Amino acid sequence: MFTLIWLITFPIRLILRIAFALTFGLLRGVLRLLFAPVLLVIVFVGIVIAFIAAVLAVLAPLIPIAIVGAIAWGIYRLASNRSAATV
Repeated sequence: MFTLIWLITFPIRLILRIAFALTFGLLRGVLRLLFAPVLLVIVFVGIVIAFIAAVLAVLAPLIPIAIVGAIAWGIYRLASNRSAATV
């Protein structure tokens, strides 16, 4: 009995499935075309932020060395004998 009902309703189900597939397929394609530039911009911004984070992660261990170097440079500047004409 179930097979008979399935066979009778098959053409209707097939037509409806094709109609929905075409309708929502076109709608999905249009939405993809509309949102693709927005997603590309978001991805580009994410890549730039990731690159900046990677550069900062590489340079972060050098901060203590830079601080010691700046202190040494300041002490050198204070201790050096300069004439009044070079100030």
